[in-house]
Amino acid sequence: VNLSPRTTLLVCPNVADWNSWEQFREFFDEDLDYGNGLQEEFACKVVAFHPEGGKESQVFHRIQEGENIVVRCPTSGDELACLVQSVDGQAYKVSAYATMGEISEHGQELNFLEEERVLQVTDSAVLSLMDDPPPTCPEKEALSRAPRPILHLLRVKELECVDEDVAKETLDKNVLLVAEMG
Repeated sequence: VNLSPRTTLLVCPNVADWNSWEQFREFFDEDLDYGNGLQEEFACKVVAFHPEGGKESQVFHRIQEGENIVVRCPTSGDELACLVQSVDGQAYKVSAYATMGEISEHGQELNFLEEERVLQVTDSAVLSLMDDPPPTCPEKEALSRAPRPILHLLRVKELECVDEDVAKETLDKNVLLVAEMG
């Protein structure tokens, strides 16, 4: 099947509750099942953008077992690199294996722990996915914003054809372009 790429944007300026970042995120997380809620019936995934978007890089991603994430330790406040062992709603059992070090142009340094620590954390403790640029990257944050709340519908069939290397290259180019534009 040869599908020509199409995109559908639902611009939602008049949904009063969505002016609030927290309410928009709640709708996306709960009603749209982190962007997967239209997949079975309509074969679409949803990506959301908001004027206050980009505050949290995991915002529109359901964290899954086996992923590497960065969490704020509930007891020490340290930023920890963790492997997700299990997921129960918005609570996670994780195995912390490193503390997050300095950020440089080459990425973020990891300081590996002598032994792993198993923690129970909630969604609010998750700072980012390990594959994301550091959450302090304003250019990356800008890519998650829009002048109004917007839902971007993507066809699952088209997503299955995406070349991951090309997608990463495109994202990297967009981050550089935003940096150049200021």
